[in-house]
Amino acid sequence: MIEADRVINLGQEPDLVDTPSASGEGQTIARCPHCRVAVWSHYSGAGPLVKFVRVGTLDKPDRLPPDIHIFTASKQPWVVLPEGMPAVPEYYDRDRYWPVTSLERRKALLPAIEAWKAGVDERQVVTARIIDAPRERLFAAFSDPSRLARWWGPNGFSSTFARFEFRPGGRWIFTMHGPDGRDYPNENVFMDVCAPERIRLQHLDTVHWFELLVTLAEEEGGRTRVGWRQRFASAEHCREIAGFVREANEQNLDRLQGVVADPV
Repeated sequence: MIEADRVINLGQEPDLVDTPSASGEGQTIARCPHCRVAVWSHYSGAGPLVKFVRVGTLDKPDRLPPDIHIFTASKQPWVVLPEGMPAVPEYYDRDRYWPVTSLERRKALLPAIEAWKAGVDERQVVTARIIDAPRERLFAAFSDPSRLARWWGPNGFSSTFARFEFRPGGRWIFTMHGPDGRDYPNENVFMDVCAPERIRLQHLDTVHWFELLVTLAEEEGGRTRVGWRQRFASAEHCREIAGFVREANEQNLDRLQGVVADPV
């Protein structure tokens, strides 16, 4: 993990690949355009300001052994960790494990990270709703195209699906039919599908591009909290359409709620 401005690329610019992650936020992996090896990653916590460099791709990787093993809860049983090496099942406490110099460098970078996050917040519309249905039923309302077509879109809209590949990298091509009689072609690509927890997709449109993250969290009494976050390409575009988007999203959730309440 290192400040991005301290990394100098001596070769061709890598290809940036948006990739699913366990958090649902995804990560951006920089890959060599020739051999496709991953050389570094950007995560949502600091975005492009911090690079997580893949030590194994360096000329002398043995000079940088790990200081700690993290997320060991998901390691394979045949992976044996060395005795005496700090290890934690999930993420770690920075104040406990980081040296003072590293903590000072992070502190110096925090204003830039907070500014970057504020810019991200200005580009997104977020809503949530608790629905009286288990999240497996809600996930099925996404994964089953016949059910999805019954509720997708604001009030008065219907959809005809031409292609529906419900998997990471899969395409979703369809036409929305508006109450005014107009047709609206749509193309999405699924970036992350994790049953029954989340769905992340990108709407492929040069004018109205956005990324949608839907999360399904269990609540008491068999209910589910539905998180709905749309992130747009710019803050300006988000401001222009935020009013319409918020109303349309609420209508979308109304229709979803009606579908999961219907056992058919």
